[in-house]
Amino acid sequence: MNERPNREVIEQIVIEVINRLKPSESIQSSHKPGLLVVNMDHSANDSRIQQLTNHWQVVNFSNPYGLPPKMTDAVFLNITQDLLVKGALGIADTPESRILAQLIVQGSRVRLIPAKSFEWIISSSRNDDSNLYQNKIYMNHFYQYKTKLEMFGVKIQHFNEFSPIKAEEDNQIDDVLFNKKLLTQKDVETFAGEVISVRHSTVITPLARDTIKKLGKRLCIV
Repeated sequence: MNERPNREVIEQIVIEVINRLKPSESIQSSHKPGLLVVNMDHSANDSRIQQLTNHWQVVNFSNPYGLPPKMTDAVFLNITQDLLVKGALGIADTPESRILAQLIVQGSRVRLIPAKSFEWIISSSRNDDSNLYQNKIYMNHFYQYKTKLEMFGVKIQHFNEFSPIKAEEDNQIDDVLFNKKLLTQKDVETFAGEVISVRHSTVITPLARDTIKKLGKRLCIV
């Protein structure tokens, strides 16, 4: 009677209990990664925002005086020369530049999506022969600010280059989040990364903990 319960039995019991607790669709949708969106032209009908909500839990932020929430990922839509220059120089005298400065300080992954008229800044070549851009000296002036921002970890890219897949490629393995409500031995064995990040509410079976130690992986509660 004093025998310790078999851990495999415990895990099966936990799995059965969790499976009976069928989460609602709203709970499932909350497992999307968070994304702070700042739309520079303040357009609520931007179809790109709807595209983002398909893959991200979008948080729109436009408070000119408050601090942005601390989030891993953020994207600015329709940026112009103004934000590029102020971000590179550390000038924070507008709502958007204050948000950008704070995100950089927080270490967030920031993407800047240029407005249509400013997309030339994405060009990797400063010697573009296009007839559209003749004043190379003026363009090079802004390329220097772009380079400075990239040194701070900010990426400037087209919207179609910014996607959950691209974001995942940019992430470190430590940033991969295990989104299921139950972490089992099998999940640990098939998990590709060395660090398994789970939510505080995730149930971790005893066998899963043993396997994490056995395989030399790390468990991170977020």
